[in-house]
Amino acid sequence: ILRQTNIRVYLGQRPKIDSSWKYDSAKPYLKGYRRIVTTKGEIVNADLVLFCTGTRLNNDMYPDDWMDDSGHLCVRPTMQLLKHDHIFAIG
Repeated sequence: ILRQTNIRVYLGQRPKIDSSWKYDSAKPYLKGYRRIVTTKGEIVNADLVLFCTGTRLNNDMYPDDWMDDSGHLCVRPTMQLLKHDHIFAIG
C-alpha cells in the first residue's frame, strides 16, 4: 500500500540535522520545502519535517481528534489520518 501511494520508508538511517534548523520543543516540526540528506547519503525532498525522537509520544502538536485514547494517531493502512485524507503520518 505504501508504494501505491508513493510513500517511501527509509530504514536504518536518519536525516542529517542541518545547523540552520531551529528546534523548538514547543513546536517540534519544520514547515516549508527543504532537501534532507540521510546518514546513508540519500536525498529526500520534504515540505514538512517532524522531530519524532524520544521515549514518550511526541504528540503535543496534534489535535485530540487525530488520536486514539492512548495518544497514537488514528491512520488508515495508507498512513492517511482517518479524518484527513490529505495528511499522512510518518515516523
